[in-house]
Amino acid sequence: MYHYKLVSTLVGKLKLVASKRGLASILWKKDDPHGSRFMSQTRDEAHSFLIETERQLREYFAGERRSFNLPLDFVGTDFQKKVWNALVAIPFGETRSYSEIVRQIGHL
Repeated sequence: MYHYKLVSTLVGKLKLVASKRGLASILWKKDDPHGSRFMSQTRDEAHSFLIETERQLREYFAGERRSFNLPLDFVGTDFQKKVWNALVAIPFGETRSYSEIVRQIGHL
């Protein structure tokens, strides 16, 4: 079961989605809700992970935060999980190319 909360941010309205294990997704307004793997969702303004995600996003957009400290609930293939773990390890202000990520996770 997934829970969601809609939040307004500097980049527009976002839909935060979490499970009991952590943040599962942040969806943009234009994202296709039918294409999401998080189909069973209940609106929950009081979900602890969603409240904490919103707080950290507000701090980030206010220039007060450079990294996030949130439990994440990655749902995907082993390959996808390796990629997502590599992406969240990129330090603030740095970038990585696709080929760098692929090499890092041992798929090149």
